[in-house]
Amino acid sequence: MTLVKDILTDDTGDIQIVNGDFVVAESDYQHMRDIMLAAPGHYKQFPLVGANINMQINGAIDGEFRKQLRLQLEGDGFKVNQVKEVNGQLEVDAERV
Repeated sequence: MTLVKDILTDDTGDIQIVNGDFVVAESDYQHMRDIMLAAPGHYKQFPLVGANINMQINGAIDGEFRKQLRLQLEGDGFKVNQVKEVNGQLEVDAERV
């Protein structure tokens, strides 16, 4: 398993800054979050990236969405063990390979 580091952002997408410098740390959670939130076309360099979870608001996390999310995460180098909905929350069990 490779440890991927990146400039971290908070849950609103703002860059985290401490003592006037960017926070750089392990970023797998952030990469998974960004893939879930992005819609295809969101990233100009990679126009097919994005699971577009915002389209699932007030709806069920169906099999098609789970399949799309799994494919997107695998394309970014994750091994996805499970994607499930528990009490209205999406749980993704994945690790970088």
